[in-house]
Amino acid sequence: MLQEKMATWIHSLSTVYNVIALVFVFLGTVFSSDFVWNLQDLLNNFMVLPNVVALFALTGIVVKSARSAH
Repeated sequence: MLQEKMATWIHSLSTVYNVIALVFVFLGTVFSSDFVWNLQDLLNNFMVLPNVVALFALTGIVVKSARSAH
């Protein structure tokens, strides 16, 4: 079933995420707190990029929907 495949896929990703988390925990203990905060800010800013792309891609659809609602 699809649920079993998804559960297997998510479980396989958890190992990757655990390794990434351990790397960042190690880096957080080694580097200065200013560097860690700057890195955190940078990574949060990278999360904005896909959202901005989606906003621009969906602008036309939202405008059409808003016009047809009136």
